[in-house]
Amino acid sequence: MRKFDLDQPDIELSESDAPSSVIVQWNYEGEERTTILYAKPTLEFGRESTCDVCLRIEPVEVEKNKEATLQISRRHFQVSVENDAAQITDLGSAYGTSVDASKLEPNKPFALRSAETVTVADFLRLSVRIEKDDGRINAVRLRRVNNMPGTEYVCLLGEGIIDIGEDALLRLPLISSRQNRSRALDIGQEHAAGHSAVILTLDDGIHIKRTGSDPIMVNQVELAPNQLAPFPENGVIQIGNSTFNISTL
Repeated sequence: MRKFDLDQPDIELSESDAPSSVIVQWNYEGEERTTILYAKPTLEFGRESTCDVCLRIEPVEVEKNKEATLQISRRHFQVSVENDAAQITDLGSAYGTSVDASKLEPNKPFALRSAETVTVADFLRLSVRIEKDDGRINAVRLRRVNNMPGTEYVCLLGEGIIDIGEDALLRLPLISSRQNRSRALDIGQEHAAGHSAVILTLDDGIHIKRTGSDPIMVNQVELAPNQLAPFPENGVIQIGNSTFNISTL
């Protein structure tokens, strides 16, 4: 058992209580959106299902998409953060990786910045957004520009503000207690009473805590005010009138 002090009452958790990555899916103004949160500083992207992010061109059963998918290497590229600098590295892919107009040299790290576009195998494009606070990187976000543009991959590191989608219903400001190896994501639209809930990452396990007046239901069980619970392996989280389908990789 482990204990964590987040200026709140002690929380006891078992080693297997919470996932280290979470898929959040919801509908916003008729658009299906998916955000995958990873509590780790390095993400590997590629066609191989063992990569952190498995990249496919959907629907993959369509012949032209199948051909495009095969141009994505099994291990294509990696995004990482070191010393508060984000970088991308092509892993020797067959069809290459580009950042804006720069084609990456294989296995050579390249500095990654906000507003740039990563192009994978001359087809799939990912927009980059890097969240910073006082010069420190808190999260690196890559959102698919084409082919499933409602999907975003988020590498969580520390403090910052994460908006999922343009004017999205799910809003995730991130606060951190680095010395405790913990991170927190606020969920809900901002209003006078504050945010509805936070997602806490404790020792790389993801949890949800009710922090506002809106009712929070985790698999039909309502959280009491200030109550923290592990994310469900699979299920539904309801925050007020909003429903988020949760699953793990």
